[in-house]
Amino acid sequence: VFVPTEGSERWGDHRDGFVSLLADELVPHLEETYRIQKDPDARGIMGVLAGANVATYAALKKPTSFGKLSVQSFIYMRFGDDLKKLIATADPASLAAHITISSHDFSRPGMDAAAEARELGELLRDRGVAVHELAASGSPSWGSWRAQFGSILAWFAPASGK
Repeated sequence: VFVPTEGSERWGDHRDGFVSLLADELVPHLEETYRIQKDPDARGIMGVLAGANVATYAALKKPTSFGKLSVQSFIYMRFGDDLKKLIATADPASLAAHITISSHDFSRPGMDAAAEARELGELLRDRGVAVHELAASGSPSWGSWRAQFGSILAWFAPASGK
């Protein structure tokens, strides 16, 4: 699982380059250096806020690198139209998505993280993506997001039953 840092200053208008760095440079390096599974269904990318946006973008742009996606406090930011077009034109059927929706998520004029996360889930489901939504109580913070990691990681890598 890879968690991109939040902050559009790290990727923003250069998101294609950032995604290429992740999928075409970092993933092969990790495969060569560590014993990791090469099957995209066994790998995922996740993020919060702006990181959730770029994680979604990366999963859609590089399905051979990331087969699972997890987002918390998802927001479209200024890339909403681009991301919605990508969802509509990509072939995300092999993608699986975990969307955490907080009961007291960011909401202010022009941004409603819970509504945007629900919309993302609907758009992905319409394209054949298996979507798992988790309703979380609390407000958005690293403590709240961290509290969900156990559920998210269990979803990413379910126990084999052994």
